[in-house]
Amino acid sequence: MTSMMNALSQFFRVMTINGGAQLLEMDRQYHFLAACLEHPATTGEIAKRCDTQEKPTRLILEGLAALGLLQEDSERFRLTDLGKLLATTPQILGNRFWDHLPEYLRTGEPIIKMDVLQHQAEHYQTEVGPLGWMLSPAAEEAAGVMEIGARRKGLRILDVGAGSAVWSLAMIHRDRSSKVTALDWPEVLAIAKQRAKAQQLDPQLDVLAGDVHQVALPVGAFDLAILANITHLETPEGNQHVFKRVYAALDEQGEAIIIDVFPGSAEGDLTRILYRLGLALRTEHGQVYSSEELIRQLRAAGFRSCGLTLLKSPPHILGMLIAAK
Repeated sequence: MTSMMNALSQFFRVMTINGGAQLLEMDRQYHFLAACLEHPATTGEIAKRCDTQEKPTRLILEGLAALGLLQEDSERFRLTDLGKLLATTPQILGNRFWDHLPEYLRTGEPIIKMDVLQHQAEHYQTEVGPLGWMLSPAAEEAAGVMEIGARRKGLRILDVGAGSAVWSLAMIHRDRSSKVTALDWPEVLAIAKQRAKAQQLDPQLDVLAGDVHQVALPVGAFDLAILANITHLETPEGNQHVFKRVYAALDEQGEAIIIDVFPGSAEGDLTRILYRLGLALRTEHGQVYSSEELIRQLRAAGFRSCGLTLLKSPPHILGMLIAAK
């Protein structure tokens, strides 16, 4: 009986996931969420804007509300914060990558090679904004784990492949005496500067534009280096090259934090597998490394003490590998 109940629970979970995906696909085709962008609307108004019939539209809208994208008040549907995000940045769900899945199965070729130099700036310019929103709780947790503003103060932080600088901004928000140098492509750094200005942290942020493998880094100039979500874009040799450059840029007591996808949380099992598949769809040689593999690479670059801490915040797949010189 227990086995049957477990099978039923798993079946309904899979069926619900599939149904939710169908609802999102209908929104992709008919733009129900976008129909509510300017102001809340009735079912009839949405159906008219989307050129659909009212009865099935009502059912779809109720499903989107159950997914947390809409909320009904006085017979009008309005967007939730999540609904606004998906309505304005639909690429955040990665549908253009998932659309390539049948071709990937046939050919093994990704749709884009975002780990290849000439594709990186263009791709990340559109991705880092939503990623900053998604990773903010995890970044706050990471800053707390590092005891920023308590045990660690007045840090000179190097944020390698900074993106939106979500991880380093969370740290200098806790400690106004710390400063960040964000390293990334110029187009991406513009977004990091916008985020810093919005949080009134721009006086604590400097930027360094260029390729993480080539840009000149001052020797012994930093107390802490953050490498968040970049190791999975590198080969083992590429990681070791970056680690060696970071090692030289840290002072004698410096530390490096590797933030990436690690196993450990059952809540993130499906998300982790989908992440690996999505990575294969958009990179040539991207891979998720185990903590043991990264520790070997870090030690080959000169780091000695390494310890892993899993982050409990969504998306429940991230961890911090802290390495000391």
